[in-house]
Amino acid sequence: MPTNQNVALLTTITEYDNLAFEICAEADMRGLLAARDQRIRDQALTQERLARRRTALDDERESELSRLQIQKNLKLAAAAQDLVAEVRDRVMKQLQALDGTEQYYQAVQKILKEVAICFGDDFEVLCRPADKQRIVQFLQQNGGKLEGVSVRLADESITEQGIRARVVAGYADVDETFNNRITRAIKATEPQLVKMLGIATM
Repeated sequence: MPTNQNVALLTTITEYDNLAFEICAEADMRGLLAARDQRIRDQALTQERLARRRTALDDERESELSRLQIQKNLKLAAAAQDLVAEVRDRVMKQLQALDGTEQYYQAVQKILKEVAICFGDDFEVLCRPADKQRIVQFLQQNGGKLEGVSVRLADESITEQGIRARVVAGYADVDETFNNRITRAIKATEPQLVKMLGIATM
């Protein structure tokens, strides 16, 4: 029959065993938790590295696409410039062929009326020496007035086809030479040309 001392000793041993088990279990649990936390950190680090790599690849891809788009735009812009230059040359040749004809002077007369409407005030006209006689004749036929405003020929001359005009009071002037009108017409069609050629805006 166990004595009280034996029972006490067994109880103490059991308590030590339980304590040792708890300590080991706690250590194991801490190890498991630490390992789990480390795995989580490792996974997060791996995901971060993968995300950075994906971002880098996306940036490289976008950079390459941008470079290709820029190259395409440059080629299309060069083609557009060539087309514009070709159109300008063709129109200028047609104007040269019409120079001095009745059709040419009808165009000049139309421009004079447009300027008169635009100014709404007395103005004077600058033209080529070769055009002065026909313009003076046209103005005389209209009593020196167009659209209700007085028009006179300036003393100075220009060298280009078409006219330039300035208000007598000096507050406004316009360049209505055919070369400048062609330039304005081309600029007005640039947005449509860009759209037609598919040039992307950056």
